[in-house]
Amino acid sequence: MVVRRWISSLFSTRFLLYTNTITSCTMLCAGDALQQVISSDEGTKFDRDRTGRMTAMGLILGPMTHAWYKINGGPSRLHKIRSLFKLLDGYAFRGSRTLVAVKKIVCDVGVAPLFSSTTITGMALLEGKSVSAAMGEYRQKFWHLFLLDLSLWPPVQFLNFFFLPPSFRVVYVNCVVLAYNCCLSYIKHNHTLGDASSSETKGPQAPPT
Repeated sequence: MVVRRWISSLFSTRFLLYTNTITSCTMLCAGDALQQVISSDEGTKFDRDRTGRMTAMGLILGPMTHAWYKINGGPSRLHKIRSLFKLLDGYAFRGSRTLVAVKKIVCDVGVAPLFSSTTITGMALLEGKSVSAAMGEYRQKFWHLFLLDLSLWPPVQFLNFFFLPPSFRVVYVNCVVLAYNCCLSYIKHNHTLGDASSSETKGPQAPPT
């Protein structure tokens, strides 16, 4: 009984932002740690600073995700916020239940670059890179990130919006995001991604003598 009340309070309106933020930090931490374990070679030292930077990004991505779901699937009191976006106004989500879910999925795919760019550039800034270098890294890895978002999130979000109540959506997404964060961490820390396109712009290089 006490546990049930405690869980209910965590998902209440008062504490939901904190619950979602802590969950995002935890899943980002776990995703990067799991990726390091999977991809590490024998004798490779675990990079705690890297995992710490991923965890810190949850302090930004958690509130962002929380706010997005309030706009995208929240109650009618957010009508004034929705009206700021033609795609998210009060008429955009009218129709059958399936049609509403599809429209919300389209919105999520459209906003995915905002979250991926925040992650990649934020991580790069935490590594000490300049703003221009951080943006350059995101441009190099954009298509890898977008293909990842496009292949994973539509089916996940269809189940999310079609079957789950709004208060559980961020937690559900963060459970899926454990696998997603492994892929995201791989893309972020794989320095060969984008190098092929960069070498093409430099032109052919002379063979070694």
